[in-house]
Amino acid sequence: MHVLDLHPEKQLYMKRNVGFADRGVRVLLCILFVMMIFMDIIPAGAPALIAWLWGACMLLTSFISFSPCYALLGINSCREDDAIV
Repeated sequence: MHVLDLHPEKQLYMKRNVGFADRGVRVLLCILFVMMIFMDIIPAGAPALIAWLWGACMLLTSFISFSPCYALLGINSCREDDAIV
């Protein structure tokens, strides 16, 4: 028996909290960060590393339509009919 099968009546699901427009903005910001790093607008070193990590986080959350920060703050930019996967 798997650990998650202890309560079969409870279904595990992920509730989306990042809407379509929010996902588009996140992808654009990620592209902007990468462009700024390659054009040396963001200096090499720690600032570039922070920009890479922040951009990767934004891209990941846009692909999975879920943001842990939004969940902690109770923010939901997703329409109600798209909220449950």
